[in-house]
This record gives sequence, C-alpha cells and structure tokens, in this order.
Amino acid sequence: MKKALKIALGAAAAVCAVVFAVRIEPLEEHLAAEMAAKFKPEEVADWHWEHDRARLQDEALGIGELLSGLKADPQAFCDAHARVLGIGSGSFFVVKGTLEGFTSDGEYLSGDCEGSLVRIPVKYIFGNLARDASGWFNLDDFQNTMAFNEISSYLNSRILSDVIPSEIPQGGSCDFCGAVEVKPAEAIPASFRVIPYLLEFHD
Repeated sequence: MKKALKIALGAAAAVCAVVFAVRIEPLEEHLAAEMAAKFKPEEVADWHWEHDRARLQDEALGIGELLSGLKADPQAFCDAHARVLGIGSGSFFVVKGTLEGFTSDGEYLSGDCEGSLVRIPVKYIFGNLARDASGWFNLDDFQNTMAFNEISSYLNSRILSDVIPSEIPQGGSCDFCGAVEVKPAEAIPASFRVIPYLLEFHD
C-alpha cells in the first residue's frame, strides 16, 4: 500500500512539474505582450534593459563556440541556437568573449577573440540587430511596425549612451557581450560585427 502511494505521489509530482514548466513561458510571453500594448516603446525597452540585460550574458554563446558550430554544420547550428524573425531573415545570436590587445580607429573597436576578428562599432549604431538578437520583442505585440522600429532606434541610443565610454581606453583587454547576425547559406564571415550590450575594459 505504501509503495503504491509513493508511486501515485511521484506521478502526481511529475505531472505538476510538467504543467508548471509548460505555463512559465506562455506567462512570460503574455506579460511581454501586455507590456508592449500598454506602454510606450521606449518604456518597454527600458524595462528589458534594466531587468534582462544581465541574463543575455549568462545565456550568450562564446565566439569560439559560434565559429565551431558554423564550421561543422551552419544550418543545423543556426536552427538549434539562433533567433530567426521569419523567412529570409538572418540568424541572430548573442555572443560573448574577450578582445585581447584591441585597437580603436574611432569608429570600431577591433581585436582577436578565440581566433576570430571581432569588430564592435563605438561611434555609429543603427539597424535592428540589437533588438532582434535580444529576443525581448515580438512584432505581433506592438500596434504597428513604426512602434516596433522605434524600439530599435531607442535601444541603439541606449547602447551609445550607457555602454560605449566617451573615451576608449588604449590597450589592455575588453570583455564584451553583444548581438551578431549570421547568414548560414553564406560563407563564414572573415570578421564578426558585434553590437554590444555590455563592455568591460581591463588594463
């Protein structure tokens, strides 16, 4: 009898675990959609910036891991790890690493990271890469395309003001976490252009 009771309780616990696991993600999606509907685009971006940016670094792929996956089977790797907006879009990743002995020409911070050349824009940031790679925003959650595009513009401005220092240190190393786009049908790029979410300089 006791054995049967233990089995029944174990089965019930397993079912509860599955139910809660299934509900967590839709709840997060529901809250994100509700936020996008009620608040201004910059307010939505601010909330994610303050609450979710650190998590991007925790979940980011290393540059070496990205390169190895693209060399082995680019399409399979992108299918497994990338964010894709729709048919014909590129594959978006959040990556991290350390630039050793970087240089700066005023527009890009460049250096080697695990055998790959990484270039980080530090003067002009434009486009939708930071928005699309983050996974924070869904077009269907916004009232129109204009509001969705305002997210990109505002997020890019926050990167320039909050992440890029007014004076780039010379020499040393730089830890980074940022967004990169890859097109699996094309050759592996000679360098990766990374839009930074986080930069940390070391002497």
